[in-house]
Amino acid sequence: MTRSCLPVGRRLGGALIVSGTTIGAGMLATPLVTAAGGFIPGTLLYLMCWVTMVGMGLIMLEVHLWVGRGTNLISMSRSLLGPLGMWITSLLYIFLFYSLCVAYVSAGADIMAWLYPKVHQVLGALIFTAVLSPFLLSGIAASDRLNRILMILLVGSYGILIALGLPKVRFTLLERTSWSASIYALPVLFTAFSFQGTVPSLCDYLGGDVRATRQAIVWGTLLTLLVYVLWQLVVLGIVSAEGSGGLLEALHSGKTAIWALQHNLERSALTWAAELFAFAAITTSYIGVNIGLIDFVSDGLKLPKRGKGLVTIAGTVFIPPLILTWIYPNIFIKALNLAGGIGCLLLLGILPLIMLVVGKRSKHFQPQGALFKCPILEIFVAIVLVFVAFSQILIGF
Repeated sequence: MTRSCLPVGRRLGGALIVSGTTIGAGMLATPLVTAAGGFIPGTLLYLMCWVTMVGMGLIMLEVHLWVGRGTNLISMSRSLLGPLGMWITSLLYIFLFYSLCVAYVSAGADIMAWLYPKVHQVLGALIFTAVLSPFLLSGIAASDRLNRILMILLVGSYGILIALGLPKVRFTLLERTSWSASIYALPVLFTAFSFQGTVPSLCDYLGGDVRATRQAIVWGTLLTLLVYVLWQLVVLGIVSAEGSGGLLEALHSGKTAIWALQHNLERSALTWAAELFAFAAITTSYIGVNIGLIDFVSDGLKLPKRGKGLVTIAGTVFIPPLILTWIYPNIFIKALNLAGGIGCLLLLGILPLIMLVVGKRSKHFQPQGALFKCPILEIFVAIVLVFVAFSQILIGF
């Protein structure tokens, strides 16, 4: 394979696109779902999910290369699976994005309530949506400017959290181990590593350079893995799983890991950094998901992003998550479970795997990656997808 000719800055940018897509609001849930199993089982699950999601990203890239540059997930499914496959993909896309939006609005309402204790969940969700929606409806430029500020806040607050949190870690809390309980974490961890929908755009951004795209997938997700494991070390080492204000109480009440930190630490620079981190993580994720959802609705309904068309888009994108958050308060963890156990599992896992098999067996496309010369990677990914589906069934829908 020839060496990539792309500048280092462009290749680094590709890796950061992957890590930026994955690192976000899911971090507020991952320590909660790994708390029952403990640090060591949780870390091993992280490793398994990382390898699986890298494999799924490479599968998505392989399928994209067959269909051609400039295509997206929906056009890829139409090309390989026909009109029925395209409609299934579209429905799963909507389900996944709405599930994520509901999770982020719910968590955003909790932040509003923490900042202003007299704010009710309903009002908090409305304020969170009302503040961010004008930026999203103004176009990608306004959203990008806000997102850059929030990313700086996200990185800075994460650094402060780790620096101030590591000295407070009690390693006795990290000794908890329950392998049977750890499997319940899979759907949320699966969601936390989701980036595969960006692979077609990533490949185009890197000029169709296959080697550089593969490197971006591996290095970008590896950075995410390191960030997640360090974050889990701090949270599980500070907050006990059991007891009042513990991680399991936060999990069962639909709260976030930040809520558990606040209940176990006095107000300090650490708790304020945690709140800023939560706010930045949720808002950057919310912005990213809604940018895609606005484009999807605009394209699917053939609506212009102006005038009455923009009003219809706004109602379609923002109102359903608000209503679901009002009906089901504290739905953060449940929504992420559904997003990972159903949306990511089917849309970013099973469907691309089916497209790969159809392309190789029915359409006789030749694999461009050495990993796909034999079916080892496909079998491994399929086995993990079965485990994720099984864990979702155990949790319940």
